[in-house]
This record gives sequence, structure tokens and C-alpha cells, in this order.
Amino acid sequence: MPSLRGPYRRWLVARVLLAEVVVLALVVAISAATDEGNVTLFIRLGRVIPLVPLAAAVAVYAVMAGVRTRGEARALASLGVSPRTLSLVCVLAASVLPALAGLSLGSGNVDVQGYFPPPPAAPEIQIADGGFVSADLGVAVTTEGLLSAYVEPANTQHVGARARATLPTHARAAAGITTFLVGVALSLTSARERKRLADLLPPFACAAAVLVAFQLAAAGRASAFLASVPAIALLAFELRAYRRAT
Repeated sequence: MPSLRGPYRRWLVARVLLAEVVVLALVVAISAATDEGNVTLFIRLGRVIPLVPLAAAVAVYAVMAGVRTRGEARALASLGVSPRTLSLVCVLAASVLPALAGLSLGSGNVDVQGYFPPPPAAPEIQIADGGFVSADLGVAVTTEGLLSAYVEPANTQHVGARARATLPTHARAAAGITTFLVGVALSLTSARERKRLADLLPPFACAAAVLVAFQLAAAGRASAFLASVPAIALLAFELRAYRRAT
């Protein structure tokens, strides 16, 4: 079976990469317009990077839909280029961005707290002058049971309830690997021509399982690498579907 070579392949790759950049730029713009401001670049990237697999999937879907609508797939099929070859080129092109995102997460510069949201923490309450004070709540309780506002002294070093949360072991490596695997798997999902609504159940189930796994890891109840298990399962499912496609 002839392979896809020459200017058309480069044009197809360029379309996928351009679509990814456009989708991700839109996500960054929305994030910058809706966050609290005064956020560093690495923190903002950490909030956007979890959506890189979705950007890859949207890019592949948009490009493949255009290829099918304009009849390019049928024209290439008449020349001996299978639809699987078109899908593979788009998926490989779309996987570049998830790969870069995974490497940036593992480098240690980008914030990964967005992957591991800390579970609710009880506020810290201390005894002071016979009463109770809480810098987390910003209140003080006197010996008579009266409530008043409490402002922590400037020379006191206090770590808030949310700041006390720490990342699980190997959090960066797990986040990077999972982002890459989910990006490739969702790209394969989007490249397939769907005929049934049931075909969308595996990616939705994978997304839900990954979110739960990250939550469990943040709470210290599971390994950070647990999130990669549903990603690997979805990738294996999509690769099997790709091999069986005509």
C-alpha cells in the first residue's frame, strides 16, 4: 500500500499543528482573561497544559473532517493511500504538542498543582491568651466566647491550609507521561470516522478515570502513576481499533 509522501503530507501536518496552536491559544486567552491576575507564566501554563490532549484531539478531528468533506480521502484512496495512513499522519503530527507538554512538566519549571488539587484541609486553630485564633479562618475566639477578626502578626511565618498540601511522589513524571498518553489516545479517537455514539464512551470513561486517579493521588490514597493506567487502556483500545480499520 503506497504511503503518504511529498507536499500533501507536509501540508496535512502543517494544518494539524496550526489547528493545535489556534485551539491552545484560545484556551490561554480565556485562562488569562478569567484568572485572578498577577499569575506567573509557569503557573498559567500549568493550568493550561492539562487541556493539551483535548487541543490535540480537536485539531485532528477538525483536519480529518475537512479531509473527508472535501473528498481528499476518496481521491487519495483511488491512488492507493488508505484512510489509516491519513489518520496516522494526523495523529503523529498532533502528538508533538502533548510530547512537548509532557517534557515541560517533567522539567520542573511548570506548575503541576492543577493535576493534583489538594483535598479540603481543616483550618489550623491555635490557643492564644486563653482563647483560640485561626489565621486560616481569620477569626479569634476570646475566653468569653466572642468572635473577632484576627490578623496574623507580620513577623509570624504561617503556612496556610492549602499551602500545606504537598505533591505526591513522582507527581511531575506521572503528569507528563499521562498527558502524552492521553494526547495520543484522544488523537486516535478523533481520527476515526464515528458512526455510533457508543464510540465516544471509551474516551469519556478514560477522562473520568484519570481525574479520579489524580484526585486519589493528591489525597495520598494512590500512586501518582495510577492516572496512566486508564490512559494506557484507552491507547491500547484505540490502537486495536486503528489496526482493524479498513
